[in-house]
Amino acid sequence: MLPLYNHGRVIPGKLPAGAHTGLWYDKFGAQWQKENDKWTFEKLSWIKTVTDGRVGRAELIAEMKKRLLQLAVSRGGKVCFFKTSGRFVTGLGREHPVENGFTWHFLLGAPFLPGSSVKGLVRAWVGNWQQDEGNVINRIFGPDGKKERVGRDFDPCDSKARNVGSVIFFDALPVEPVKLEADVMTPHYTKYYQRNEPPADWHSPNPIPFLTVAGEQSFVFALAPRRPENKDDQADVELAAGWLAEALAAIGAGAKTAVGYGRFIRDQRKEADWKQEQERARQQEEEKKHAAALAALSPVRREMEADGYSTDENKFMQLMTEKWLKQMESPDAAPETRQEIASLLAGWYQRNKPDMWEKPNKKNKEKIGRIKNVLQF
Repeated sequence: MLPLYNHGRVIPGKLPAGAHTGLWYDKFGAQWQKENDKWTFEKLSWIKTVTDGRVGRAELIAEMKKRLLQLAVSRGGKVCFFKTSGRFVTGLGREHPVENGFTWHFLLGAPFLPGSSVKGLVRAWVGNWQQDEGNVINRIFGPDGKKERVGRDFDPCDSKARNVGSVIFFDALPVEPVKLEADVMTPHYTKYYQRNEPPADWHSPNPIPFLTVAGEQSFVFALAPRRPENKDDQADVELAAGWLAEALAAIGAGAKTAVGYGRFIRDQRKEADWKQEQERARQQEEEKKHAAALAALSPVRREMEADGYSTDENKFMQLMTEKWLKQMESPDAAPETRQEIASLLAGWYQRNKPDMWEKPNKKNKEKIGRIKNVLQF
């Protein structure tokens, strides 16, 4: 039976612009042909409908990445950028007309690695290739099986909390739209693999195309402590992040890792870009707070701040002599304005030159005297 109705809407011949690539690839395969009363599917032709350009809408990926990073950072987590050193594939076991499936992010229409897979990858690496010191593995990942229990200080009334690890593993998301490529596996002994016949040289190879992520594609991985305020959980995040880098480089993620697929290396450029973005965001936030603070000040104080009242001692000292003392004593100024100027100048001296305010030298004696004279009225 065909997966699409014969008398429905006309299916477009190529991926529509802005469409969800995963939905297109999984549900709209229109490469069926009937020969000798047998339906066949043009697998490679269908795979190539998603390999011409990059998949995933850039604005959606950027927004999802931003939310993930904000969540991880707000919980005191760790963010790492990795790129594929070769081809990467995940979700081969999913049902699909090309025989090998592919894992798509439900919202982004791009490949991703679920957090559960990231956690399983790191746990497999530690359990098989690292020395387990005491109960470290179970503490970080949670007990492996119902019979194991971990002594933790979570809520004792919450049975689920007693069985979770100290580190949260988030989904690994693409940093930008992803380039996909077609690949081919060629099993030579299909009937032997199906346990029907012994292997033999006369069996014909059976090329099977499948979809992969190309090399040099960047993904962001994020981990966070389950209890952000707990120092032990924070230390576990650092430890798990190190294991993650080792696992991605050594054993790889996804399917076909035994033949070299799924290896990742650190993406230094993307990490540097993200740190620059963080610094820009921090500066913008500081500028916003500074602008809000200035807006709440009186006009006199705001003008003083522009003259270096809180930021440039030498500049303000010069302008005090040339400008502010004169305004403080100006007969045209309102009495409350003169008092405000004098009070601010006195506060500046007491904060920046407290000894001078109490025992002024010859150079400052006249200035301080003028300020105190206004304050007396």
